[in-house]
Amino acid sequence: MKKITQCAFVLASLAILESCENTQTTGTPIAETQKIQCSPNDSIVVINEGIYHFAITLPKDLMINHAPRIEHQSATGELHIKIGEDFWLVASESQQNLDAIKSELGEDQLFSFKIVEEDQSTMVFQRFLPDGTEYDYSMRGKTQVGDKHYIFKASDEGEFTKEEVTKMKNSVASVHQAV
Repeated sequence: MKKITQCAFVLASLAILESCENTQTTGTPIAETQKIQCSPNDSIVVINEGIYHFAITLPKDLMINHAPRIEHQSATGELHIKIGEDFWLVASESQQNLDAIKSELGEDQLFSFKIVEEDQSTMVFQRFLPDGTEYDYSMRGKTQVGDKHYIFKASDEGEFTKEEVTKMKNSVASVHQAV
């Protein structure tokens, strides 16, 4: 009886661990599959605001003290996802690529920037004041859900650390079609 209980416990533990690794179909015509990695620190939130329809993982450790504020700004068309002062993503519908975003950043009259992390769909960069003083970190990311293309960025209204921006980058990487 003891071995059956231990075996059942091991199987239940494995099932719980596997439940955080979901495979979601994005709904694109090519039938791409996106693997969503959850950690104990993530909560999946379904967004259904204006033209924005997707699921995203948000960090639970921030949501302990602050409920996420998700607002569609009809005047600008942007979606704001904010959790306290340490997490503020702004999404917009756009097919812009990262090269165009880099070009835009290069035209900034106040800040210069240095890319510290980059992959196919996101970049994390550090911003500097004109005198070379380090200011903060920010990020940009692009994703596609079905036939919609979105650009995500850390809000320009906040000042974020690299750790905070990394949490935002991870959330953008988790965006997938809501079931």
